[in-house]
Amino acid sequence: MTATISADLMAAYSATIVRIHGHNPVVLAMADPVGTHDRWLAQSSKANAAVITAWNPFSEVQSQDLNEADNAILLLAIEQAQLMWVPARGSGPSSEWFEDSFCVFDVPDALLDEWLVTFRQNAAFRVRVGGQVELVWHRRFRRT
Repeated sequence: MTATISADLMAAYSATIVRIHGHNPVVLAMADPVGTHDRWLAQSSKANAAVITAWNPFSEVQSQDLNEADNAILLLAIEQAQLMWVPARGSGPSSEWFEDSFCVFDVPDALLDEWLVTFRQNAAFRVRVGGQVELVWHRRFRRT
């Protein structure tokens, strides 16, 4: 059964600004034109990047301590997969809210899907060479 996501939550995801930190910082937004981030990915010799968090599972607000603990478990999963990552932060356009996240490079689609399920996240952001920023939805929101 496919669940639906509210228009308000869909709008919030679409308006999210993702700041990627590290030695080669960049800002991602859904409105970025196709190919905007190709050079950034090429500088890291990567074909794609995904931004995921374990904060606020299924958009249910929880404490900073719980969010940080959940993100520590996600970081362990990223490190166990031996994937390159840098810190990231998703926020509303005027920074009225934020979620600390991880930008993980070249995550296989199946693993990203697994993490969305395990960490109960509605969606993750992904950008691929030659593409634009897109949302990868939790399987409960996908139509088959």
